[in-house]
Amino acid sequence: MKLRLKRIRLCLLIAFALLRTASVFAEDAPETGEMPFIFCESGRNCPMPISSPFLLLRAATFPFQATSDVIEKTPFLRKFFGYSTGTRKGFAFYPKAWLADGNHFGGGLGVTALDLLAKDYKLQAEYLLFTNLGMRAKLIFGNPAAFRVWDRAFSFWFTNRYWKEFEQNFYGVGNNSDTADHSVYAKDRLKTGARVGFELVPRLVFSTNFGFDINQSGSGKGSLPSVEETFLRNQIPGFDQGIHYFVLGFRLDHDTRDHLILSERGGRQWAMYERYQDLGGNEHSYNKIDVNFEHFIRVWRPRYVLWLHNQWQFLERASAGEIPFYHLAILDYDRGLRSFPGGRFRDKGSVVFNVEQRFPLWKRVDGAVFFDAGRVYSGIENFSLKGFKRSLGGGIRARLGRNFLVVLDGAHGNEGFQVTVNILNIFDLLQY
Repeated sequence: MKLRLKRIRLCLLIAFALLRTASVFAEDAPETGEMPFIFCESGRNCPMPISSPFLLLRAATFPFQATSDVIEKTPFLRKFFGYSTGTRKGFAFYPKAWLADGNHFGGGLGVTALDLLAKDYKLQAEYLLFTNLGMRAKLIFGNPAAFRVWDRAFSFWFTNRYWKEFEQNFYGVGNNSDTADHSVYAKDRLKTGARVGFELVPRLVFSTNFGFDINQSGSGKGSLPSVEETFLRNQIPGFDQGIHYFVLGFRLDHDTRDHLILSERGGRQWAMYERYQDLGGNEHSYNKIDVNFEHFIRVWRPRYVLWLHNQWQFLERASAGEIPFYHLAILDYDRGLRSFPGGRFRDKGSVVFNVEQRFPLWKRVDGAVFFDAGRVYSGIENFSLKGFKRSLGGGIRARLGRNFLVVLDGAHGNEGFQVTVNILNIFDLLQY
């Protein structure tokens, strides 16, 4: 009898929990009107108050929304959150985190100002230190509309970036590089320069950039073998050399997005040419062309967004020597193929296609499903529609104000499963 009462009590508790969960979901429905596909339609038999796996996604992501509610209802946390995400006057101090190649974790601090001196000057400074003592730093200053001529805006950007890393992944060159050749290398790189742009017509900007790119590579440090232990020297051009480039480039950028990180309409298309001139004897000089297309389409209701993306990259040597192996075109989790580790595929050319459907789960949390396909190749003359690498997966997008977006993705592809976490800053996607 006692056992039966315990079972009845357990069933009642489970039923109450389900009803309470459903009521919480109903109260906090996304701002898109009715909640499709979640509750049973009236007049039909329904054993539970839910009828779709969509609710499971909402249940899994409920902690993100609950945390957001706590922040919004607590004055101190609300003010701190406002300052740390730049929602107050466009100025923010914020933490940085990164899982680098070699599974080393990095942490640091970032500062952004989106309206410095109330003159629309923009500043971003970031510093990260990794557990293996590698580091990254970035400093950017500029104005997208410094002054106007004939009612057209002139823009300028000064950029400085520094990398010091000890375990950068390398698997070889080519679309069929072998995971068994996984090795690492060390890299020191300083890239500094400026970009000046002119708005030809509304939303169409032509710009030119110039600067220096200073590189030094060496033996990797860690549990994996270093690149010179796995590959012949002629397979890793530029290894253990100091290479200094003067960089000159031109770019045409057409941007019709309605928001930099929360876009629902419009798109961005840009094409860029850069000349990397080796200042140490022209041995490693090369030309680089990038072409990018992306478009956002609102499907059905607000926050139901289809994202279409395609990017091409071409590199051509301009001397008798070879392009440094660490400057080759790369496809990995951070460059379009979300199921592959950092530095997975490299060669003189690359192409990637992405299709992603986003949909609301909570007031500040969206879900996403996506498909990626891409490959690298040794030159445009060797391009083929065969051998594309694929990624299929899903994720969530948690909005932090209007300036930050937390992106969590899980993807499965030709070589397994990969989970990535990224924090997008609105400043990272400005034109510079």
